[in-house]
Amino acid sequence: MDDFKTDMEINATKLESHFLPSVFSTIRHHLHDYANKYIRNINNNNIRNISDEEFQAIKTLRNNKEIIISRADKGNAIVVMDKKDYIEKANNILQLKHFQHTTKSLQKEKEEEMNKYLRE
Repeated sequence: MDDFKTDMEINATKLESHFLPSVFSTIRHHLHDYANKYIRNINNNNIRNISDEEFQAIKTLRNNKEIIISRADKGNAIVVMDKKDYIEKANNILQLKHFQHTTKSLQKEKEEEMNKYLRE
């Protein structure tokens, strides 16, 4: 962003010789204001990098309560699944023998084991 502001200042300086000082001062003031507004918009993420149609499609998908949108297990991808299928798959995974119900948290115990191992 600093480069953008610097470029604006350099280009404004190039215009200075073509205007009366009072007119140039007004132009420079407006350029400064517009540059700051532009930078604020970028910093606030008000500028989208997708088309209006793509934005509307994403909004429609996000508002659909019958689907789940999540990251894929592998790769850099997004998965869209029917919510019922997603819940069924999650329940099937939880019923595998890899998971067990417990009444106490094992986090403290595991943390102490890890610290002991690291000290050795």
